[in-house]
Amino acid sequence: MNGHLVGSNLLLLDVRKNVREVYGSKKDNDIVDIGVSYDGSWLTRGHTSNIGVGCIIDLLTGFVIDYEVMSKLCGKWEQTKFALKEDTAKFCI
Repeated sequence: MNGHLVGSNLLLLDVRKNVREVYGSKKDNDIVDIGVSYDGSWLTRGHTSNIGVGCIIDLLTGFVIDYEVMSKLCGKWEQTKFALKEDTAKFCI
């Protein structure tokens, strides 16, 4: 799993560098004014899935320059529910 994360992060850095070059920026710390679009999707139709992804897309190149994986579930809530049982008074508090 770590190898995939490293690979995807390196790919994103390379894509962002290419987008900067298209807009005429040569430095990594320059602020570049670009047009973007946002698109998101859930794993199943009707937002019944607990997992979704959102992507920021550069309008000029069409490259995905950032993404976010979203979850409807709260990890702390799920762990507490498992540890205390859902119908206990401590869990309801």
